Amino acid sequence: MATRKEIKDLRKPDEFLVLTARAGEWLKANVKLVAGAGVAVILIIALVTAIRASQQAKEEAGDNALATALDLLQRPVVESKDDKAPKDPKAEAKDYFPSDEAKRAAVFDALEKVRKEHAGSAAAATATFKLAQAKGDAKDAAGAAALYEEYLKLVPAGSPLVPFAIEGLGYAQEGAGKLDDAAKTFDRLGAEGGDPALAAFHHARLLAVQGKRAEAKKAFEQVATDYAKEPIAGEAWTRAELLAPPPYAASQSTPPPAPAEPAEPAAAQKPAKPAKKPVGKHK
Repeated sequence: MATRKEIKDLRKPDEFLVLTARAGEWLKANVKLVAGAGVAVILIIALVTAIRASQQAKEEAGDNALATALDLLQRPVVESKDDKAPKDPKAEAKDYFPSDEAKRAAVFDALEKVRKEHAGSAAAATATFKLAQAKGDAKDAAGAAALYEEYLKLVPAGSPLVPFAIEGLGYAQEGAGKLDDAAKTFDRLGAEGGDPALAAFHHARLLAVQGKRAEAKKAFEQVATDYAKEPIAGEAWTRAELLAPPPYAASQSTPPPAPAEPAEPAAAQKPAKPAKKPVGKHK
């Protein structure tokens, strides 16, 4: 037989049912508001999806354009005498360049096109880096330096090409004769490029470039000691040995002369032929 408490509990309405009923009443009273909010959410989702699809399409287009530009770097230059036919007679004209100048111009144009038509994409940033390399190979130090600096502003610090861009910028500045700027740039390889061994190596190398042989030798030895387990240690030792002073005294400006060869012994010398007697009539 049920107790009074149990009967009271049974008469008490279920909380879930009460909440459900209240929610239903609220929806009836605010049906327009709910419908409007639902439409707004759907529109936002559709807009975000469209933006992502558009960005993805732009990235893919940029990647395709970049691939086409990089393909030009792989095409050979004709090395025939008449500069008209490639070594491979089956090759088509589109598979080679008639000269280094023609290849360089085509590569420059293709990379600049990627940078212009796909600005803001990852492909455009990579095209900037590759164009900087191409300018450096063409001995355009100023052009290469400007492009490397632009690339470093386009990408985050952790990008995989950052160390190469920093080193390329340092070489470009060095090629332009700006050794102080180059030294500062190479130092960035430690903090920004994550390669303190390479930064120290370039520091020593620039000392040698400036003719500071003793300082450079000591710096190379320090690199080889501090980074003995790094691949660059062997090159550092080699350069330190090349900068070692010559075996003769440091006070001498020129090495001592080689000893003169000993004179040939008298016994080994051939005897002189006797003079011929004059021929004449005897009295």
